Amino acid sequence: MTVLALPSMLGETVVLQSGADQAGTAVCETGFGELIVIGLGLITIFLVLLAVYRGTLAFNKYGSPRTEKKREGQEQLKGAGITLVGAFMPGVFAAILDQVGLVTLSCVDLSNVLVLAPVMF
Repeated sequence: MTVLALPSMLGETVVLQSGADQAGTAVCETGFGELIVIGLGLITIFLVLLAVYRGTLAFNKYGSPRTEKKREGQEQLKGAGITLVGAFMPGVFAAILDQVGLVTLSCVDLSNVLVLAPVMF
């Protein structure tokens, strides 16, 4: 939190809150931060499932006795790996937003998520 204290003409100190802090507060109060985190979480889950699907198809082709099919399987396996690495990018993006001052991860109370997650599965 960046707070800037400036002396005023009347000898009182005026405290100015930065625009990023005000935006972060507004994001948390409206629930938009939680919506962003849920959206990024859904994107992450989708990318992990897509990587597993692509990896399964790749291993199917990779086990073929034909050389051309093996090469296709290798390329698809690389693509599945790239997709799996890409699944971590939404989390990194949320952390970057948090560091810039748009509070996203800090808005979400993860204790509720950790309590409810075992019940859902």
